[in-house]
Amino acid sequence: MFFKNSKTLWAGIAISIMAGGFAYYVASHPLDFRVYHYGARGVFDGTRPVYGPTSGLGWPMHYRYPPLFLLLFAPFAVLPLGWGAAVWVVLKVGVLVWLIGAIAALPLGEGEKKRLNRPPLRGGRRPLGRMGCWLLPFFFMAPYVIEELRYGNAQFFVFALTAAALLIARERPMLSAASLALAIGIKVWPLFFVPYLLARRDWKVVSYALVFLMAFTLLPSFYFGFRGNLDLLGQWFSQEFQTQLSESEIWFPNQSLRGVLMRYLTVMDYS
Repeated sequence: MFFKNSKTLWAGIAISIMAGGFAYYVASHPLDFRVYHYGARGVFDGTRPVYGPTSGLGWPMHYRYPPLFLLLFAPFAVLPLGWGAAVWVVLKVGVLVWLIGAIAALPLGEGEKKRLNRPPLRGGRRPLGRMGCWLLPFFFMAPYVIEELRYGNAQFFVFALTAAALLIARERPMLSAASLALAIGIKVWPLFFVPYLLARRDWKVVSYALVFLMAFTLLPSFYFGFRGNLDLLGQWFSQEFQTQLSESEIWFPNQSLRGVLMRYLTVMDYS
């Protein structure tokens, strides 16, 4: 028991040191977080528009999220930039630890049970245990997780909300729907999981998610007014349409689906 508790203690200390190190770094080097912070503060104090080339830090670091994200980000906008960035990354580490724990606690599948119950391999070697199977994904994912924590993008929270929704879809469909709807309300890409849930016949999750999504989309109306919120949604859609689909809009070929397709299927002029 002591050994188990001591391992938990040392793991907690290591995670706390890691979170503190990232918090210290991003407090003085906020990257994407700076765009959210300046953009939100500018909107709330009336010095910057919500959308357009002068929003956020100005093009190409302008504000690109739906109005809902402004309300969710408001508590961080109240804090000084450095403190807000530090709290942001500590929250990410906490969510990451919870997510890993939730995945590790999933019951073993039939295939995994059979693999673990196999007789020893030649030379007496046993099959990799469950923790051993995490090593390869860890080495693949670690660089991206580090970059995510360093840049301070909101993408991680969207991923966590989507993953949580899929993890609890069968046990807690309403909470799963709320989590998925909030993710879709911030970024569009979690919408691609709706057909997957339909194929699994998770009707409750899909139907509740649509209701929650409508509610979350209208939530900024309490601050901007109903017409103001609709106008902002129209501005956001127009801005993203021009960025993603217009040939006249210059944009960087990033790791998004559009960016990857552009690199492989079109001729890119990097000059």
